Order: sequence, then C-alpha cells, then structure tokens
Amino acid sequence: MALLGKPRERRRRRQDGQVSGVWPAARFELLYGEDEQDHGAPPPSAPPRPLLTLNSRWVAEGDSITAGSNGPQWATYADIGSRGRFFRPLNWNQATGGQTAAQMATQIAQVTALNPKVVTFLAGTNDLGSTSDTPAAIYGNIRSCVKGYLDGGAQYVVVSRVLPRSDTTWTNLGTQPQREADRKALNTLIEGLPGDPALSAYSRRVIVTPSLEATWNPATDTIEGLHPNYLGAIKLGNSFATALNSISDTSLFSDLYLDPSNALLAADNPQLAGTTGVLTGATGEVATGWTVSQNDTMTVAASKTTMGAAAAQRIQVSGTNATAGRVVNFSNPCQIAGAIGDSFEACIDFILAAGSKNLRGLTLGCGSTGLTPLPSSPPLYDGAPALNGTLRTPVIATLAAAVTSVTVQATLTFAAGTVAADVTWSRPYFRKVPAGSVR
Repeated sequence: MALLGKPRERRRRRQDGQVSGVWPAARFELLYGEDEQDHGAPPPSAPPRPLLTLNSRWVAEGDSITAGSNGPQWATYADIGSRGRFFRPLNWNQATGGQTAAQMATQIAQVTALNPKVVTFLAGTNDLGSTSDTPAAIYGNIRSCVKGYLDGGAQYVVVSRVLPRSDTTWTNLGTQPQREADRKALNTLIEGLPGDPALSAYSRRVIVTPSLEATWNPATDTIEGLHPNYLGAIKLGNSFATALNSISDTSLFSDLYLDPSNALLAADNPQLAGTTGVLTGATGEVATGWTVSQNDTMTVAASKTTMGAAAAQRIQVSGTNATAGRVVNFSNPCQIAGAIGDSFEACIDFILAAGSKNLRGLTLGCGSTGLTPLPSSPPLYDGAPALNGTLRTPVIATLAAAVTSVTVQATLTFAAGTVAADVTWSRPYFRKVPAGSVR
C-alpha cells in the first residue's frame, strides 16, 4: 500500500550556497486544495531560505482554537502533514483559551524560554470578539509577538489569519457587521506581515499560512461556529503544515525506524516482520512481537501489507461498539530503562482510509510521558477524508519513578454504536528523549 501523494525534487544548497545534491521534498498532497501562495516567499533572484533540520523545536501560541480545549487540536494535523519532523518539548503548546493578542504580547518570554526554532501563532479571534481594539491595534500586538519570538531566538514564526466564525457570541455582537469587516481588515494586515518594516531585520523569517477564507465554512468545519471539529482541524492543520514544510528539510523521524537509536530495534521488531503476533478479540495476522487487541464487541480483522517499501500492519474495524471510549490497540511493550526525570517519544507512519464511523480519534502513546492528544469534547471523525502522514508524540510529562518497560501503542478510540475504520501502521520508532531536550 503506497502513501498518498507524490514526492517532488528540489535542489538543496549548503550554507556556503553550493548545490549539495538533489533530494526528494516528500511533500504529501494536502487535503482541500487551498491557496498555497507563500506570503513570505522570496523574489526569484533570492537565495533559498535556510531549512530547519530534523527535530527542530516547535512551540505553539494562541487561544482555545490552538489549545484544543473545545475540540481536536489542529496542531496534531499540522504534525501529521509535516510528517513528524518537529520536536515538541514539555509545555510546547502555550495556547490558553480566551486569550487576546494583547495578553499574548505580555507572555513572549514564556514562549522563548522553551528555545523554539519555529513558533506557530494564531491570534486576534478574542480581540475582535471581546474587545473594542481596532484592526490596527490588534495587528500591532500580533507584530509585537512575532518580533518578540524572533528577538528571543526563533528562526521562523508561522502566522495564521483569523478564521471566519458564526457562533452566537460573534453574530450577536452589537457592533456587527462592522466587526466582520474588521476581521477582514485585520487579515489584510496579517497578510502583509512578512514585509512589515518593523520586521526588516528578519527578512523572510515570517511565514503567513495559505488563506482559508474561501473554503472555511463554520457550519461544517467547526463544532459550534468557532472551534474546529475534525474537518476544520485537518484543514487548519494542513494550512500550517504547508508553511512548516516550506522551512524544513525532508528528513523524517520515521526514517530512523531501522537506526540503532530506535529502542524497538533490538528485540521489538520495528520492521513489522513475521505473522506470529498476539490477537486479542481480533482475527488474522499480526507482526511478530506485536499485539492487536480490543476491549469491546467490535469485529477486528488484522492483516499484513506494505506501505511503500516497508512492511505494514493493517487493521479493519467493523460491527458494534457497546460502550463509548472503547479502543482497538496496536501495541508492543519495549524493555528500556527510564530514570526519574526522563521522557520518551515515538512516531509511526499511517494511512487512515475514508469512511470511518463513530471514530473519536487515533492516537499514539509511549507510556506516561508521550501522547498525542485525544479531544475531551465529543466530535467524531465521521465524514472526514482519508488521512496519511506520521503521528509523533509530544512530550507531556517526565517520569516520576524509574521504569524498565514502556509500551508503544497506536490506538483507535470509538463512540458507542456502529463502527468502521481501516488503518494501516508502518515504520514505528521509539526513543528516550535526549538529555537536555525535554524542557
């Protein structure tokens, strides 16, 4: 089974400007064909931007849309779309529900203290909805944040425009329709951010994401007119991924699945070879040393396949799930020594076919210290398109006690009712986070 999308080739230049060869950009076709204009793009005669290396640190700042406090995090889908290239340290998501750009401008030091190489930034929604600040004033605070991150050591800042909305807080504002006009005026200012004279010291280091203005539909892309559902989170995440891919080299974290640094390599079969794995509540074949399991009454069929040149594990789920929150796992316990203060991270390539039913989310975890987020609110993946890329865990905690084993686990979580999902996993990678990188 091949990954969706086609790689293309680009010329890579070294720091001295010499061409060092041709490499595949491995940029996967993002869903929802958006305007991919890069508003931080150089003129044709300019040298290419320096590209961020694999595992560059990523920190996000924003409000509840970025925090994911009212739905799925778009950052998960930006990570999937950028193939897990970026390392997200402990407290990487600095977004807080309800915050304005003015408030974020007072918290620049908290963001730069995490030593990000790239900061993703979405602000202005609450300024427009809960203050009387003019577009110029809001833009001034956004610019202050961007400059502060760059002054503090970030190599790039990726900025989104303010999304259209239709929630009652917005539509019932006594200042409508003026405030909607202000939103569009603010977005025009944000579009010009890379060329702002106040940022002239940081030429081409500010990237504005592709516009979603023409395709973002609050009625279908959000839960209640404001916060993204899965459709919206994927759409917004892909917009950020397009920008992130333009400033990163093409090395992939999952490319290391056969590297000696993969803690699974010694005894836990990251190659997904063989067919003698364990089936619990499932039928079919599982890679040796791995387990496919469920904890309800679903029908789960496991089979071996390929993804590109690598072996892969396919899991098809159907039937009925009696209890909300029940799961189907693909897992492997890895013997590894972890001391107090350590953290672990993992990644895995995947393809999720279209047509899921009552799927609440797909996640990857590695013990208590690394986990991709599952939304706390109830949106379902139903109706969302096929999805492929790489899941990579952010650091969420450090060990409070020593361990000798950590389970790497890719999980499908379902709501109650008739269920359906077809997922393929490949190239798992697992490691202890290098000392000094966690925070």
